[in-house]
Amino acid sequence: MPLWLLVGGIVVETIASFIVNRHNLNAVAIHIAVEIVGGTVLMLAGVMLTAKIRGIQIGSFWSAALRVAAISVAPAAVGDLLMPLTWIIPFGGLLLLAVQFVLYFALIGVLFDMEESDTWYCVMMIFLINLGVYFLLRFGPWGK
Repeated sequence: MPLWLLVGGIVVETIASFIVNRHNLNAVAIHIAVEIVGGTVLMLAGVMLTAKIRGIQIGSFWSAALRVAAISVAPAAVGDLLMPLTWIIPFGGLLLLAVQFVLYFALIGVLFDMEESDTWYCVMMIFLINLGVYFLLRFGPWGK
């Protein structure tokens, strides 16, 4: 299942980026590098740190990396599919983060065997990382 989520998410992210960036392959490559690869690396670091701090057993590094990559990419792909709605809803970007929060929680529950408190801790770490990245991209030097 993680492989399907990862591949499907990458396909949706790539197509959405291709459409939004008006067929600009350079912008699509930057999107893939920053959001997919960079986001996954940040999330993996957050989950690994959380696992270390809380003493959570998440399996081998590569197995955990595949599952975290799927958890990173799949909700973002759903976000890309819902993005047109966020343009007409006030604070739509924050609402989209809430939807992704629910998806992270569900996917962590399905892909990792954790106690509920550990799942909440991981989800909050992921949510805070994404919230930071959202505000950095929205209002930082690259903001629109």
